[in-house]
Amino acid sequence: MSRLFQGAGLSACAFLAAGLLLPNSSSAEVNFAGKTIQIIAPFKESGGTARYSRLWQKYLQEYLPGKPTVLVIFKPGGSGITGANWFQKNAKTDGTNLIALSSSSHTSYTSLR
Repeated sequence: MSRLFQGAGLSACAFLAAGLLLPNSSSAEVNFAGKTIQIIAPFKESGGTARYSRLWQKYLQEYLPGKPTVLVIFKPGGSGITGANWFQKNAKTDGTNLIALSSSSHTSYTSLR
């Protein structure tokens, strides 16, 4: 393994450890009882993003405080850009909107910059 990749791996491990060891600064209790959480999947109802969105849907419903309803909303088009743009413009900041992205969403965004 090259030194570049070893250094990147060590940096990533240090960053992760720091995030896990720092105290939680949030003092408010979170409870999603009676709420609906939407996972926006900016692709068709098939493929990898759909699969892992449905996987997260199951666990979020079970383990989030208040056991909210979790829906996967598909917004295909433009190689993920249509759904990502919808999310950027419309997502609530209360934690009830999530987005499931793939690497193609990130590369499409950066190639347009």
